[in-house]
Amino acid sequence: KPPVPTLALWSRKDGIVAPRAAYGLPDERDQAIEVGCSHMGFAVSRGGTRRVVAETERFLRERGMDPRG
Repeated sequence: KPPVPTLALWSRKDGIVAPRAAYGLPDERDQAIEVGCSHMGFAVSRGGTRRVVAETERFLRERGMDPRG
């Protein structure tokens, strides 16, 4: 695991990246969150992007970091 907080955002609906490759092993990341969208949905679907932003902000706040800068 990298020496920095590591969040794996993954989707079983991805269709391009296999779920196992996306979320990795428990010792390879701090947390894994499933997002219910397609591969492109992470970047272009309103629901996918909102979830990515919300989970990333939550992850950072839980670690005492300010997600807004």
